[in-house]
Amino acid sequence: MILYAWQLPPFTRHTQFTDNAYVRGQTTFISPQVNGYITQVNVQDFVQVKKGELLMQIDDRIYRQRVHQAEAQLAMKIAALNNNLQQRKSAEAVIARNEAVLKNAKAQSLKTQADLKRVKDLTADGSLSIRERDAALASAAQGSADIDQAKATLEMSRQDLQTVIVNRGALEADVENARAALELAQIDLQNTRIVAPRDGQLGQIAVRLGAYVTAGTHLTTLVPPQHWVIANIKETQLAELRVGQPVRFTVDALNDRAYEGRVESISPATGVEFSAITPDNATGNFVKIAQRIPVRVEVLGKTGGDCAIASGHVGAGTYRYPGGETMTRRPVAALLFALLLSGCQSVDVAPAKPSLQIPAAWRTATGPASATEQVWWRNFHDSHLNRYVDQALQNNSDVLIARERVNEYQARVYAAEGSLFPSLDAGVSGARARTQSAATGLPIYSTLYKGSLTASYDVDIWGVNRSTASAARASLAAQKAAAAAADLTVASSVASGYITLLALDEQLNVTKSTLKSREEAWNLAKRQYETGYSSRLELMQSDSELRSTRAQIPLLEHQIAQQENALSLLLGSNPTRLARSDRFDALTPLTLPSQLPSSLLNRRPDVVQAERQLIAADATLAASRASLLPSINLTATGSVQDRTLPGLLDDPLRLWSIGGSILAPLLNRQALNAQVDISQSQRNQALYSYEKTVRNAFREVNDSLDAITRYQEQLSELQAQQDVAQETLRIAQNRYRNGYSSYLDVLDAQRTLFSVQTNVVQVKNNLLLAQIDLYKALGGGWSV
Repeated sequence: MILYAWQLPPFTRHTQFTDNAYVRGQTTFISPQVNGYITQVNVQDFVQVKKGELLMQIDDRIYRQRVHQAEAQLAMKIAALNNNLQQRKSAEAVIARNEAVLKNAKAQSLKTQADLKRVKDLTADGSLSIRERDAALASAAQGSADIDQAKATLEMSRQDLQTVIVNRGALEADVENARAALELAQIDLQNTRIVAPRDGQLGQIAVRLGAYVTAGTHLTTLVPPQHWVIANIKETQLAELRVGQPVRFTVDALNDRAYEGRVESISPATGVEFSAITPDNATGNFVKIAQRIPVRVEVLGKTGGDCAIASGHVGAGTYRYPGGETMTRRPVAALLFALLLSGCQSVDVAPAKPSLQIPAAWRTATGPASATEQVWWRNFHDSHLNRYVDQALQNNSDVLIARERVNEYQARVYAAEGSLFPSLDAGVSGARARTQSAATGLPIYSTLYKGSLTASYDVDIWGVNRSTASAARASLAAQKAAAAAADLTVASSVASGYITLLALDEQLNVTKSTLKSREEAWNLAKRQYETGYSSRLELMQSDSELRSTRAQIPLLEHQIAQQENALSLLLGSNPTRLARSDRFDALTPLTLPSQLPSSLLNRRPDVVQAERQLIAADATLAASRASLLPSINLTATGSVQDRTLPGLLDDPLRLWSIGGSILAPLLNRQALNAQVDISQSQRNQALYSYEKTVRNAFREVNDSLDAITRYQEQLSELQAQQDVAQETLRIAQNRYRNGYSSYLDVLDAQRTLFSVQTNVVQVKNNLLLAQIDLYKALGGGWSV
């Protein structure tokens, strides 16, 4: 009977059948590349769209302003480049003037030498005095000195021209950088339009008008009209299966409508070969279990209109070999054989073992220091920052949502654990009835009161309920870790936003200080021009630098307002001006401890969450396997009945029953086996996700340690350069006031100092943000 049911020799046919087939298609998940609020939704669920059709629109006001901002930055850089051209022309003019001065000095020297010869001759014959000869000698010596001075001045002007030429390369790079920033801003603006990448049919729209979406948020799904079928064939059916053979398959969702196809390709191995972790008992302990091999089937003929099929449809297929006939299995024999195998199945699930190699040390060594507290943001010693982090942890929407999810999963645990205990129900009922006597035809009235107790208990022999409760408890632990991750993310975001806000304030102060210095330089240039000691060119150069510096202040003030608005959103409040410290230099970067053990990553919330999700997947897999086995239920019912209410307590009619039942799955084992496969795949996904999370944690820590080291080195060099630049500016100003150098030297020194001061603020901000990233990467500090 078993040989015939499974079509083993000698009952083999030339036609093979499988009911494990699924319709597949190339599904495109549509997500945005930018963040913002949805202002327009032009489509509905399940509609047909064309390539390039506008589906949704993200609020583009911020991105338009960023484009305008980038355009202003580009214009400013182009103006600086044009100013460099003007400086070059001025330097070339200065060289031409100094060359003329040198020629004049040489001509004067020739004249004084000729005069000296005549004076010597006249002095020899007594026509001129010795005093006059000495005056001629002094004039000749002065002429030679004038030549040397003119040569030195000419060489200095040539060096000034070379400095202008060298600076032009940096200015051209700034212009290209500004152009690139403008193109990026334009790309972000264009990405606010969510359009269809191809023709097809949309799935369910997952977002609504006014919703806030971030980059990567799932908006909808686009399914093209092309489909194929993946049929999972047993390895015992592949002896004569070839590419190109005809296939006839039916779709369950379309009332078993039949379609024609052909074998397009055959997988080179079973799913076991492609699995990183071989399933337990892959071949069975007593009976060999045939593995399934995926076969891709090309769908022939019309599949649209009334014959439309969709991805995910389940079907069955028949494969015909040349010269064969249709093979029919005997379902009753197959079911009996499945019942025999059910007694040999095991529901034990071995815990998943990640194949991770934990590094013994970080790539970057750290310096000696003491460990910090878990409330790491207080180490910056800023009362405003402490208050804002506390406020965000109380009011931030993401934090509140995460905590409510913990409450939800706590309730799920209570619901799952309730199935481990018996249920007891009590009931009281009363009824009055009027019937008619068959003998007399007179009405008969009757009253009946009833009280009952019903007890029921599912005997959890195979551990289905226990595994379900374990999965619920692991999911609760994962949600608690997710809530901790939300707290850590919000605290890190608030700290980063606050420190960036202080850095912008400091950059604004540096710009205002530079503006004041350039106003003083402009006043000096104006006085020297009015008194005739300098040309109008130097006054225009000073005015250009003054206006360039003044133009940067509105841009910085706008960036500060944007940063305040973003920080207010994190605090769970409306955009407003935020109180803060006015001493950015008072924020001192912390020193790292000499040792940071890798075991610190065990407390990272995302690592804990991934681990608990893996445990939950193991328990779910155990419950799915146990569902294949028979279930036992015990019931007991007791009741009392009487015609009066007092009689229920005095001498009622007592009834009771005790029973039990055993239920075993017969015809729905395919669905149960499929659920086991689903649970197995979900467990594997959880394992891979856990490994990815741990590796990403090591990457983030190494990145943060390396960034801290590099930024510390860069900050030390920039601070030393800042001292040199300040001294250079002082010397250049003194030389210009006393007439020993041109205004170009002062301009160059001012630009260098402003650039270095800005870089010091930016690098220090980057260093502080890198330390915050390290706090976050280590799960909230490094104390153990």
